[in-house]
Amino acid sequence: LALSDFVLDGPETNAGLLAALLDCDEVVGGSATTTFVEELDFGRGGAEAGRGGAADATEDDEGRATARAPAAGTLRQIVAPGTPVVAGETIAIIESMKMELVVAAPATGDVDAVLAATGDIVAEDDALLLVSGTQTDGSLVVDGDDEADLDAARDDLDALRRRLAKLEDEARPKAVERRRSRGQLTAREHVALLCDTGSFVEYGGLAVAAQRRARSVDDLEASTPADGVITGVGSVDGVRTAVVAVDATVLAGTQGVYHHLKIDRICNVATKERLPIVLLPEGGGGRPNDGDVEGLTVAGLYIDTWRALAGLKGAPRVAVVSGYCFAGSAALAGCSDLLIATENASLGMAGPAMIEGGGLGVVAPGAVGPARDLAAVGTVHVVERDDAAAIAAAKRYLSFFSPAPRGDPDDS
Repeated sequence: LALSDFVLDGPETNAGLLAALLDCDEVVGGSATTTFVEELDFGRGGAEAGRGGAADATEDDEGRATARAPAAGTLRQIVAPGTPVVAGETIAIIESMKMELVVAAPATGDVDAVLAATGDIVAEDDALLLVSGTQTDGSLVVDGDDEADLDAARDDLDALRRRLAKLEDEARPKAVERRRSRGQLTAREHVALLCDTGSFVEYGGLAVAAQRRARSVDDLEASTPADGVITGVGSVDGVRTAVVAVDATVLAGTQGVYHHLKIDRICNVATKERLPIVLLPEGGGGRPNDGDVEGLTVAGLYIDTWRALAGLKGAPRVAVVSGYCFAGSAALAGCSDLLIATENASLGMAGPAMIEGGGLGVVAPGAVGPARDLAAVGTVHVVERDDAAAIAAAKRYLSFFSPAPRGDPDDS
């Protein structure tokens, strides 16, 4: 009733579109989808009013479609002559009353003439450009000899694929060989073994160490993939699960600024969705030489990692430790409900360098906290022979729990 009584003289509004929407059963009943408006046919007036900035399609004497300004304002952006356009795509932006109005292509074809320049003051209904060779069905107009090759490689897509390839084990054969010599799987193999095939979605995989002041981007991409930690969400036997897998082949598994931020992010996801979380910590603690943020992070008090892990409610937390796990990585393991370790694991809140620096003597990494010794006193709950067996044990443990109930995490 209020909308039907609303009157505004002068500028066009989308009141007509809103009124039409309120007459739709899908809107009133709450079943409308995100594509609902696009699928409706209210007629040109209602649809264009809803967008507020679509061009009015008229033709000149030569049959060229004319794009016109939907309102008075300053022309901030417009395509160049000769640009191929598809009906409905953005061809210009007008700034009006501190708002940006998008001007859509009135038809499909090539921009034959541009009638205004960036920075010009335009009035409502001013002609902005002409589109020739037009079609109104949204299909691109091409000559037979210039037909688009849909199978042709795109440079930007190829660049992304090359970048993503640097994250895979195949890009770092020497690091993989070192893992094999120690009888260990790689971090990505850990994730693949844990999660159902094709289910893992990685968060922040393109991050690199914050060391651009001292090293080239190419070097960082090649040697510090994902900033040394793989984070994401996948399914474990059909149950959506958060995963944190430290890559000890990257800067010895030390925890840099982006490394920490990625863990914090996945902990937030696990908290909001009440997901089980599997931690695969390994390597050292804090990384002191992330020079890009030197002087900005101070004492690292912004880091929420361990508080977030300790505060997770409503779903199990499992840690699987293979190899050496010291300092911050050991703290990750300590936040779990169940700590599974391989026979070659050694855990400690200080590694050999810290122990020696504290005047406590020289201790070999494997002697800091052997898994069997820690199991004898209850710090480690399960000891398995190798990585695969340890991950299988984690999956068995998770199978004892049904999916976490939905609701407010503070209720539990």
